[in-house]
Amino acid sequence: MERGIGERRRPVGLRIRRRADPGKKDDPKKPASAPASKPASDSTIYEAGDQKDGAYVLDPANPPKLDVKPKETANGTFVKVGKDTVLVAQCNDKKTWCAVSGICSHKAAWVTFKPDDKVFRCPQHGSKFSDTGKVLKGPAKDDLTAYDAKEVKGKGNKKFVRVAPK
Repeated sequence: MERGIGERRRPVGLRIRRRADPGKKDDPKKPASAPASKPASDSTIYEAGDQKDGAYVLDPANPPKLDVKPKETANGTFVKVGKDTVLVAQCNDKKTWCAVSGICSHKAAWVTFKPDDKVFRCPQHGSKFSDTGKVLKGPAKDDLTAYDAKEVKGKGNKKFVRVAPK
């Protein structure tokens, strides 16, 4: 078999890609590597309590009993995430949750959530923190550690809150 000028031999092992249906042309608008469908959403059913990955799943209807005694009403729930005590509260929009370290970075007092002021507050010296733990008013200089808090599906189709380190 002779080759003409400019014709090249295909390297050994190289395969030619053929269409499944030779009569059907590829859609030029659709990229060749487009996924067939979106991945399924997280359909995990959670149980309340400590998780293997270090997170904690809170059942707001049955909060854990921790030996925490803040000076004011907490307006949230204290949970243990690993070794840390975290205050979980429903954010101001009443649809999402926020979670920060439950201990003030100034003098280690228990913080509380003030839904009217939309802040976490240390009742001992008056420090205020945003719902992401940022210092809004001193004397505290260091932010509170923020945690991921999202609503998840629990057993019996209940709404639980999964709290995990960021």
